[in-house]
Amino acid sequence: LPYSTPTIQPTFKRKSAKHGKQQTSDGHLKTSLPEDVWALAGVQLRTIRERLTKKSSVLVDASSIVFRLMQLKQRSTRNRFLIDIETCCAAANDFLRMTEQAEDVLTDLEGETELSEDNRGTLEEVANELMRQYSNDAVFAAQAIHKYVFEPIEEELRDGLFESEWESELTHNEMAWTLVRTIEDFMSDLKEWMEDIMVRKSVDAMVKASINFYLKTLLTKANKRSQREASFGDNQVAMRRMAGDIKVMREYFEELVGEFPALERVINEEFAVLGGIFDLMFIAAGFSENDFMDVLPVLQKRIKNINITRMLVGDMWHLMN
Repeated sequence: LPYSTPTIQPTFKRKSAKHGKQQTSDGHLKTSLPEDVWALAGVQLRTIRERLTKKSSVLVDASSIVFRLMQLKQRSTRNRFLIDIETCCAAANDFLRMTEQAEDVLTDLEGETELSEDNRGTLEEVANELMRQYSNDAVFAAQAIHKYVFEPIEEELRDGLFESEWESELTHNEMAWTLVRTIEDFMSDLKEWMEDIMVRKSVDAMVKASINFYLKTLLTKANKRSQREASFGDNQVAMRRMAGDIKVMREYFEELVGEFPALERVINEEFAVLGGIFDLMFIAAGFSENDFMDVLPVLQKRIKNINITRMLVGDMWHLMN
């Protein structure tokens, strides 16, 4: 076959080592990766078309090999592009453009050949797998941004959240406000640097990351608690502070629903878990006559592991008593 593995591989290595970020006229970050990869792939595909007849099944086989190799290289190199927030934004845009270019290449290939229905179907199936890979990786890159957004948040808040100052002195939920304002600062950059559809995917991840960070810090508090010491100076004050934190975070994300309507479902699902944990703590502290069994279905629906759910109930009981 007129095809060799090394032609595409150096492009991925070169671009993952040096991105060469650029900005479009509307501020979106990008690199030349899509153009470089598809320029090389285009040479291969043109060579295949020139050397084989328009109806050849071998043409389909050879073209499919090119597409499959590109998919394998994408899988193995994707994470090399996700170094920081800017490179994640550029990668999300690049992978989205690679999806569009793959579709254009397939259209051109079908237009310049006379394939049977079966051969056409085979070619489309392989090309669609490649497009799905690029599309999924674009979403992955956009959602990977939350890791870099939460680095300063964790550094600032993890040692103080749920501690005595949070409970008794920061009476206006200042730590929760720090979290949402940090996200808000980054959001202005994301809206400039990424396609709108990718910003929405990134916001989904921010909601989940906020809940995960809050719960992770709470569970760390529970696991560090001494048997002889109360977790909080006043459980009622602590619960009031938690309710305020949850309100601050939820209202921030709900403000974005007008811009990203589908975000409402993510908010409801993720905050249901946090709300369930809050209800569990409220019961454990003796502030409610409800039973644990009233909360368990909500938690189990999201956790989907009964042993982990039981451990969580135990940790929250331990934290409040």
